[in-house]
Amino acid sequence: INNKPNNMFIITKNSIQKYEIPKHTDNETFTFQLSKDKMNEIDVYIKGNNDMGIKVVNRNPVYQGTLSGQTKVIMDRCRAIVARDPKVFLNKVGAATADGGDRVGGQEPAIQTILNFYVINEIIPVSGGSFGSNLGGTFWSKDKGAEGVAEDIEGIRSLHRTLDKLIETAKLLKKIQ
Repeated sequence: INNKPNNMFIITKNSIQKYEIPKHTDNETFTFQLSKDKMNEIDVYIKGNNDMGIKVVNRNPVYQGTLSGQTKVIMDRCRAIVARDPKVFLNKVGAATADGGDRVGGQEPAIQTILNFYVINEIIPVSGGSFGSNLGGTFWSKDKGAEGVAEDIEGIRSLHRTLDKLIETAKLLKKIQ
């Protein structure tokens, strides 16, 4: 079992909130975590800061060439938040990153799924642009976890490009509004 955490970051003008999506090893643990997790806290945080130009950065480890199950669960469970307020994510800016054990281990398909989630929920998707961070920040961990990601100079460059675009887009959007 891979030991990489799944993280969701919600960034506002005054703070960065990190939510670690818990790991699970069996159905019993998974069921427990679904009923006692941080989704309510995330929901309250989003509603309480809805006018602050929230930026969402979803960080995802890649398993079998796609999203981790935990990241997919978080995205699916946001459906309840959107059902209560269909415009809760309207005009928020979002970017995504993914890391995998192989250089081309499914990072971009995983990010594409996250970006699809953004589009469906009216979050403005941002990438780092052509030639290096096409869909977002991608990392090659060489199956060494955080240590491998930290050694991936190209991955770090793709993250910087993506975050720079995220900040630039958020500033432009703020000027328009």
